[in-house]
Amino acid sequence: ALDKSGRAAAMLRDHARIIQAARKLGMPVPRGQHQSLISLQQAVQAAQVIGFPVVVKPLLRSGKPASQLNIQGPEQLALAVKTVQAIDQRFVVEQHVPGNSWNILVAGYEVLCVLAAATGEIFAGPVHESITTMAGNASRSLNVGLLAVTVVTTDLAQPLADSGSAVIDLQIAPRLDALLGRQPELLEQAATAFIRWLIPSGPDSAVPIIAVTGTNGKTTTSRMIDHV
Repeated sequence: ALDKSGRAAAMLRDHARIIQAARKLGMPVPRGQHQSLISLQQAVQAAQVIGFPVVVKPLLRSGKPASQLNIQGPEQLALAVKTVQAIDQRFVVEQHVPGNSWNILVAGYEVLCVLAAATGEIFAGPVHESITTMAGNASRSLNVGLLAVTVVTTDLAQPLADSGSAVIDLQIAPRLDALLGRQPELLEQAATAFIRWLIPSGPDSAVPIIAVTGTNGKTTTSRMIDHV
């Protein structure tokens, strides 16, 4: 269950749509050609407009670490495009933003925690109020029960605009086990908040559930129940 309206589903994997949505939400995003590119020539033209260093990313999120970061010149760009196209023929080119990557996890419209993207460690230091407010407002605007806002910054204690930082990803269906696998209490909090968002308390929100178990015929039976 991604959201209650279906509008956010289009940005589940498409990086161009994700950055477009972030820009519409007023978030600072990297400069770039946030559209589908398919050739090295297009990548070179984009890099010339943006200015090195740049980043090359597959257009569609695949779950594999495929983004090529901090590309300094044409030779590195050619290698990066070749590497990325082994996963997805379509790609985007954008500005390389210096700093560390952080995932701001929002559950039920409330910021639950800030995690280091590389290690999954919880950040215990100060986070500027504008960053957490931005993440919470984004989840409300997109109407999603779970959201991981990935920011790159050199200092979480400063507003993103002041430090030249940027939002580089919006995960509207984040893998909670991947993000919080080592934090069972936070994992339970996030899952509980999502269920409460999906099915609020009160008699008007009751959802009838039919469970189908067994070995053979589950899919057929489920489809028949759906038609009924």
